[in-house]
Amino acid sequence: MSPRPPFLAIPRAALESSWYRAASPVARALWLELLSLANYGESTTRKGLTLKPGQLVTSWRTLAERLAWIQEDGKRKVPPPTNIRRYAAFLKKAGEATWHTATHAAGGGTVITLSRWDCYAGEAVNAASHAADDTASTLATCAATQEERDPALPSQGQETPTAKEKRRRANEETRRILEEEDRLREGEDSGIVH
Repeated sequence: MSPRPPFLAIPRAALESSWYRAASPVARALWLELLSLANYGESTTRKGLTLKPGQLVTSWRTLAERLAWIQEDGKRKVPPPTNIRRYAAFLKKAGEATWHTATHAAGGGTVITLSRWDCYAGEAVNAASHAADDTASTLATCAATQEERDPALPSQGQETPTAKEKRRRANEETRRILEEEDRLREGEDSGIVH
């Protein structure tokens, strides 16, 4: 298995997407937790279940424990596992994650697959140590070209003209931001201060 990289790259386009803006704070935290727990390379569990990059095996209860927080009164608050599954359903509808139950022979548990793993921690990110500028561009392109599913839509496979227009505008904004960052970076490289 490849060594785990010290970071995950999350394109601004993902943080500015309609699903992310519509997500509750716990759904956002769940998404980040899943990104941090997912396998970076292919591996096999003790029970012989093969996991690919971007997959993990866990339980809703374990995820709930990991997402617990300390309240103002100092007590630890653990969200109910049923709520975690509801937040995961939101991520599924947004096209970010899918899951299935592993067989008992494979050790049980829930196998979660992050649908856009390559955008956040795949080969594009692996290349970051070699060419940071190219990696940022590749990540933004990956995020911009992924079909964004609007959580307000009744079905994942259907996209209304309004959703297409929103996606087109988001892609244009991503390109504009990248061009501006490139322009600023070029100015820094040449010693120009803005």
